[in-house]
Amino acid sequence: MARKHSVRSSKNISDSEPVVVVHEYPRLLSWVGGACGRVATHPIAFFGCLALVVAALFSYYPSIGGDYDMWFHLAYGKHFVQNLTWNIDHTQFSWTPTIPDWRYVTWIGSGMLYLFYNLLGVPGLYVLQWLIFLAMLAVMFLYLRRLGHRLNLWHIFSFLVMGMVIKLVSMFIKPEMFSTLFFTLTVAIYFFVKVNRRYGLLYLYPALFLVWVNTHGGFIIGLMFISLAFALEVGQQLVFRDRDADRAYLRHFFFAVVLSYLAVQINPDGIFYLPSIIETQLFDQERVKHLDRVFAHFSLWKHISPTIKMYNFVNSALGMLFMGGAFLWIWIRSWLRTRSVDLPLLILNVVFFFFCMQVARAVIFYPPLWFFSTNYLLWKTGSNNLNRRLSFPLLAAGTILSFYLLYIAIALNPNRSYFGVGTWSDFPLNETEYIMKHKLPGPLFNDYLTGGYLMWAMYPKYKVFIDPRFTPYKHEMLDVWFGLGSKYPLTKEGLQALLKDYPFKTAIIHIGERNLIFWFLQNPDWRMVYFDTAAAVLIHKSVVPLLSEEALDTDLAPRRYKDLSNPTKLLRLFDFYVNIRANLGEEIRYIYAKNVSDWFKFKADNLAEMDAILKNKKGGK
Repeated sequence: MARKHSVRSSKNISDSEPVVVVHEYPRLLSWVGGACGRVATHPIAFFGCLALVVAALFSYYPSIGGDYDMWFHLAYGKHFVQNLTWNIDHTQFSWTPTIPDWRYVTWIGSGMLYLFYNLLGVPGLYVLQWLIFLAMLAVMFLYLRRLGHRLNLWHIFSFLVMGMVIKLVSMFIKPEMFSTLFFTLTVAIYFFVKVNRRYGLLYLYPALFLVWVNTHGGFIIGLMFISLAFALEVGQQLVFRDRDADRAYLRHFFFAVVLSYLAVQINPDGIFYLPSIIETQLFDQERVKHLDRVFAHFSLWKHISPTIKMYNFVNSALGMLFMGGAFLWIWIRSWLRTRSVDLPLLILNVVFFFFCMQVARAVIFYPPLWFFSTNYLLWKTGSNNLNRRLSFPLLAAGTILSFYLLYIAIALNPNRSYFGVGTWSDFPLNETEYIMKHKLPGPLFNDYLTGGYLMWAMYPKYKVFIDPRFTPYKHEMLDVWFGLGSKYPLTKEGLQALLKDYPFKTAIIHIGERNLIFWFLQNPDWRMVYFDTAAAVLIHKSVVPLLSEEALDTDLAPRRYKDLSNPTKLLRLFDFYVNIRANLGEEIRYIYAKNVSDWFKFKADNLAEMDAILKNKKGGK
């Protein structure tokens, strides 16, 4: 039988033009689609994508040298472990007014940090971090196995997106890490019961919450989850008379929730702890008025527009949007295929999606819920794997996203250190040793960030002016700290007013707080005696006679940093030195140009900025 060719006028084409067969297009597209599918499902492509994702995620999680919070948790952990107690006087570390009845329970979490630090040093803290990540992965793999799902490109891409999203919070070493794991377990129990109807698993909740309440305050989010999930399951039964939500399931779920609420009363503060958290988080206006200054409470909605300077926030925001959209698509797909409305799953995802988008530090909670929810819906509709047509797009998306994260690790992240290696220079180790060696008089003035390290390194010989614990200072010291420049103007009179209210003769200030350092130095009564990559040490003139010649003649020249290659530290040093003398800034500029990798994206821009500042300092010559 003759093939039917398209009819085209001979007036419009030359004899040399090819004749296109219309029905060949679908065949061509089908062949291309089949070829792409075969490539995407080939073992080499699968394992290559898996290896690339693992490399990208590991590279994307370097050690965070500027994480000062971990030090106050180590100070707490040291107290708990050495004294074998779960009680602590939160005011003991400060010489300024703090709240004596602040309720903050982390004796298990902080104690675990201290034990790992005591065993392996700083690397031990990152070993603990990765053990938590691996435990989360193990729970998710166990869930996939229970569903009968083999690891596929959808799962690999899911891990990649989740890892990108939670990095915003989970990269920091603090008891909050445990909340990421415990919430994953909380969600996992809920879905394991939904899948296999083994109601006895629900009674794992009380034991989990007993540990969680004594580890970190994130347990309140876990309570919110199981309470909302139970209420929604009851609603599903009442509205739809759903067989899946049978009475035995609801009865066991109810008792598990009640026992969980009883379990969280077993903590150092007893029945007062849970109400205090709710009151502090929701109704404490003194605390809330300063939250917009803290990164952890930024809204992700404001970071949807890409900006390379805030890439962690942007990546989390865009990843959250992808997860929310993917869940909605899979939920609608499940609804159309099964003709059953899983209202609890929809509402849980909507509530936690918007909650995590509103508060950056909550971003650790939605990804586990999303993973268990989407794979449950795929299992429910009989889809052990997503449609074969999505294999190639998932392979392509996973590859592109992996290379993007690798690019960030190489070109944008100046602190490519892993397991804490080389991070000591991020903290005022030498600066605190200088103060203690030369016995500079207390009390100390210090900045908000540095106070976390001082609690660990200098207590009990020295106490802090303020530190990153935030809430204990809400009645007075937060207003003082955030009032530097307004309540206490950065003038000679402003400094005198501060000294009148809070007398001190020694100050240690993070080198990034240049305005504060030069606020002191513009007053002839103050002198800088030492500084390094993390902080500067200043003393009142009355202290000078008490110091030895060695203490007063410490080498502070830029040549100390001839081997330094960290662009962030060198920029801070340049900003500091150039405001002392232009030629000192030139030396740091030379070190920056010589040592900083050409792979660093902002190197040329930073050098140009340095040149402009130097030109301005020299009067435009």
